[in-house]
Amino acid sequence: MSTAILSLSENGELQRIHERWLSSERACGFHGSEDGSEQLQLESFWGLFLICGIASSLALLIYFVLILLRFTRNFPENDGPSSSGHLQHSARIQTFLNFVNEKEDLAQRKLKRKRRDI
Repeated sequence: MSTAILSLSENGELQRIHERWLSSERACGFHGSEDGSEQLQLESFWGLFLICGIASSLALLIYFVLILLRFTRNFPENDGPSSSGHLQHSARIQTFLNFVNEKEDLAQRKLKRKRRDI
């Protein structure tokens, strides 16, 4: 392989190949457009960024709604008399955060068990 490259280099064929196929005028189909409109810029991907942002936001919203539905199923709100609405509201938020934490711990344990079984 090295001798073939050396041979091409000595007789000038390697330079002709380089000029023909790798010259700046023909690289990547760019034929001397002066304004550079052929090049990709960050703005070229705005649609892709928009789709990814919408999909991510929608997935997060769906996850939050599902967790909230599971929480309301497992911990229905007590309609009894309360001495302080603020304290009850704070306790309810704390219960919700503990519920989410327990669900995350359960998911982690299942994942570890599954990896161990594999």
